[in-house]
Amino acid sequence: MDSLVNDFRDWDLKGKYKIEKEIGAGSYGSVVRARHAVTGQVVAVKRVTNLFDDLVDGKRTLRELALLKRLKHPNIVNLIEVFVPNDDFANFTEISMVLECAPSDLKKVFKSKAHLSLESIVLITYNMLVGLKYIHSAGVWHRDLKPANVLMFDNGQAKLCDFGLARSVETAPVLTESKTIENADTLPKARPGLKKASKLKNNLTSHVVTRWYRAPEVILVEKNYNQKIDVWSLGCIFTELLLMMKEHTDSPLERKPFFPGHSCFPLSPDSNAKLQKSGFPVDSADQLIMILKKMGTPGPGDLEFITDEKALAYLKSMPQYPKSNLSKIFHAASQEAINFIEGCLTFNPHKRLSIDECLAHPLFAAIRNPSVEKVEHQKLIFDFESDEIRTVKQLRELFVKEIKS
Repeated sequence: MDSLVNDFRDWDLKGKYKIEKEIGAGSYGSVVRARHAVTGQVVAVKRVTNLFDDLVDGKRTLRELALLKRLKHPNIVNLIEVFVPNDDFANFTEISMVLECAPSDLKKVFKSKAHLSLESIVLITYNMLVGLKYIHSAGVWHRDLKPANVLMFDNGQAKLCDFGLARSVETAPVLTESKTIENADTLPKARPGLKKASKLKNNLTSHVVTRWYRAPEVILVEKNYNQKIDVWSLGCIFTELLLMMKEHTDSPLERKPFFPGHSCFPLSPDSNAKLQKSGFPVDSADQLIMILKKMGTPGPGDLEFITDEKALAYLKSMPQYPKSNLSKIFHAASQEAINFIEGCLTFNPHKRLSIDECLAHPLFAAIRNPSVEKVEHQKLIFDFESDEIRTVKQLRELFVKEIKS
């Protein structure tokens, strides 16, 4: 016990929580499992350090804090309280966010020896959809939906978490360059073959969504993407859920992402890739090629959303791939499940299912309950989104305002 105390002696949780163990860590800081000293409630405490070393990263944490304060829904992780060390609001450089603690997440479930029935898979997916419907109605796009960001509870309930890359968006975004993010690939210094998008007011990064769950419009640095990037990510997760069926994979070692790319041109190209005849560096494990091999090469009518001529030329330089037989890959799944995959993983976002169309899909007919599909009637638009934060003092004041309000 003494070693445990020493390990976390610099965590100032006002004596309210007793830390039990570390359950996660990253460039942001770390997450611990803790227990309320009086009630015994188990929580997760996310400690974000060095808040002001980089203003972009600091603003990202500010945004996550602001969103979690306001997004209150059964399928969204709940923020309980926030601590500043020693209540030193004039000089603090870190914060600790106390969140509800889940026994597991989908990433851990996929690696476990457990199997799921199709009924359980449909229920988990419905939970995710209900959560997405709520945040989208508030004008918020998650932008990093992946298995590790879907918490799982003992009653089978799923909750979305980690809103570090989420944005509240009032109008259509513009893709721009951005610094790298945790769990993402490193941006190259130049983008051969694709021109940079100009840096405009909305300043939404193209470098969102972990590679395996990244929608085609993000890969192709499309200037105007929308909330349907979350639908694509959900579709990718759904395919992994289907691999939890014993009929599809008997061993956890056989489970893998549906599009397991090793690189992603132009966001994170393979430096050793061979040049194609059109001059684009691509290897056989490129993320876009992984998508085309499974879903087939899109026809001319599915390319209308692409506005960048060089992005279009890049796509057209790819080999022609036939669409895989999804019914053969997921032979134990229902036809409704196969149809749902195709609707979520439609290459053209204009033709991809919306969240409401997903919820109305026959796959969920037996369990759908419109009364739980709650919406926000006001968009979450923050003043600090439209302002460029130039100083540590300015950013700290915004944190204090959020924490004290």
